[in-house]
Amino acid sequence: GSFDEVVTALAAAPSGDIAIGLDNGEIGIMKSGGGTLEIKAPGGLACPTALAFGASGELYVAEGSARHRASDWVIDLMSGGASGSVWRIDIASGNAHCLAQGLAFPYGVLEPKEGRNLVVAESWRHRLVGIAGDGVLEPILAKLPGYPARLAPAADGGAWLALFAPRNRLIEFVLLEKAYRTDMIGEVPREH
Repeated sequence: GSFDEVVTALAAAPSGDIAIGLDNGEIGIMKSGGGTLEIKAPGGLACPTALAFGASGELYVAEGSARHRASDWVIDLMSGGASGSVWRIDIASGNAHCLAQGLAFPYGVLEPKEGRNLVVAESWRHRLVGIAGDGVLEPILAKLPGYPARLAPAADGGAWLALFAPRNRLIEFVLLEKAYRTDMIGEVPREH
């Protein structure tokens, strides 16, 4: 199918269903037998960045930012964004539960193996974290050389991790200079 908005996230279920996140915050499931299902979270989502089907009929949703669209990721980075969240949505009932908030652009999510925590790629903090049942974040891998993004299960039980950009000394320096970043966001045309 085609969409009026940019697709920001995809996930495929073993059943053949496909979850799709759009840049306007909408999330839907294209059913393998035909038809679609719209997925909602309380208050809506502004920025679906990653999706993953769970083994028990849930959909995990990473919301990169509560303030910016996924296409405005650079604005979120330059403004020191940490308004992201991760949700578990029961597809059958539509019930949504926020698992964690205050994340710095979660951009990947991986359902845990039995007995483990949900794994999330937190891009602006250059790390992978596990989300415990009580919402506590447990660092798994820190100080990555780039901005972590999508996660996918590997055949051997591990995971594949995509880094969407390497860390750069100039960008890291600019991120330390709040006044400069604020001026840059206000004065430099968005495409630059």
